[in-house]
Amino acid sequence: MYKVVSRILVSAVICAVLLSCGEKSVRKPQAVAPVSVDVVPLYRMFADRDSAALMVRPEMLKDFLAVVDITDSLSAAAALWADSRPVRVFTPVVDSVFGREGAPLGKYLGYTLAAGKMSGLDFPSRSYAAVVYGRRFPMGFSDSTMYIALNHYLGHDYEGYQAFPAYERALKEPSQIPYDIAEALAGTERPYKSADDGATALSRMLYGGAMVYARYALVENSSEAAAAGYSDEQWEWLLEHEGQLWRELVAKKLLFDTDPQTAQKLVDPTPATAILSITAPGRAGRFIGYRMVCRYLDKHPEANLATLLSPEFYNNPDVLEEIGYAPSI
Repeated sequence: MYKVVSRILVSAVICAVLLSCGEKSVRKPQAVAPVSVDVVPLYRMFADRDSAALMVRPEMLKDFLAVVDITDSLSAAAALWADSRPVRVFTPVVDSVFGREGAPLGKYLGYTLAAGKMSGLDFPSRSYAAVVYGRRFPMGFSDSTMYIALNHYLGHDYEGYQAFPAYERALKEPSQIPYDIAEALAGTERPYKSADDGATALSRMLYGGAMVYARYALVENSSEAAAAGYSDEQWEWLLEHEGQLWRELVAKKLLFDTDPQTAQKLVDPTPATAILSITAPGRAGRFIGYRMVCRYLDKHPEANLATLLSPEFYNNPDVLEEIGYAPSI
């Protein structure tokens, strides 16, 4: 307990005496040449009942059908899915949004894979497929394939999304696809690992901030607001109130809190980060974590994503003193 209190007091002192971290820009990652990536349009093959094309990749087909819980013989399972409600309902809408060629997933993946390699992330060799399905998450993985569900990106005003809360619908735009691809790949390669003595809110914020930077660094022509999942207006609000949010974190002694619910309130998707301010957009703790990452990169320009997504960084209890994060209040 003494160490926890001491660290909080040190943080408060840092806030008062160190230079501000209120700059409104961050080091732009170096552009890379994308690699060539083939994305199999499984959703289109099912919709067109192109059984010959489907059977060219039997292992991918088998893995995907297992993902959607169909385990009949391969040909029978493929026929069942071709007649399924997700295929019948979603495919025409996907066509209306993206055209029959679909989203440029190969381009997105090609850039992310190349940028990840430059950033020290060793993405494994896998296949990629565009799909539609009724699962909650837009990105899925089997042993050898990544699945990208285009029906999750039909626009915030799509009628089928009306049951979702507004903050979730806002992220269902086609423009979010490359960012979600980047996070899915980086998060699968470098999942969060808590320290032996438990996960602090600060640790989860730093990991979340590193993931925002991954979304920014691994997407071509990215913006910080979009990478963090905010509108431009929300992003400006967060920048203007960064110091106030930090003051609340320190005053409420949240940084080294090990209650999982505290971290969830700070970094999980919600309408607002009410634990800090009822007017703060959701995931404001992840925003603060990103701003800490920006400060770290200012002081350590040689650092890459492999460093930022390592437990040695986000589980370091002395990271506040090291980076000197101190937004103006």
